Amino acid sequence: PGEVRDVSGVISWLKTRGEGYEAAFADLSVIRCAVDQEHGDFGTSVLGATEIAFFPPVTGG
Repeated sequence: PGEVRDVSGVISWLKTRGEGYEAAFADLSVIRCAVDQEHGDFGTSVLGATEIAFFPPVTGG
């Protein structure tokens, strides 16, 4: 949505999209983000971004 300007706004908007999103973002202390493949924080701008990624602090494969 046009009113979303930063990562925090994306999270707030996603939480309105359903219970799964609400649960996924229930504990923001474990959420990390990247905007256009660069680590950011909840205040990072998403204006003009082509990719916003959320992940836990430790990922593995």
